[in-house]
Amino acid sequence: MMVINLLLGLAAVAGIVWDISTGQIGSMDGNFLAVVCLLLAMIFLGGFFSGLRNGDLGQILERIRHKATERKG
Repeated sequence: MMVINLLLGLAAVAGIVWDISTGQIGSMDGNFLAVVCLLLAMIFLGGFFSGLRNGDLGQILERIRHKATERKG
């Protein structure tokens, strides 16, 4: 779930960068696109950083390490 949140959050940030780089930020459609992308980035990246703070990433990495040592031994 954390990977999905990160990917979708980064895609929303990429949408903002694209909106600014194409010069559409001054138009009404460009402004709405920027607002929607900002909201999506806040939602998805907020979920990702919340998972980091709670230690979910450490648990995932520990499971991967545990499985890798089981395969070796």
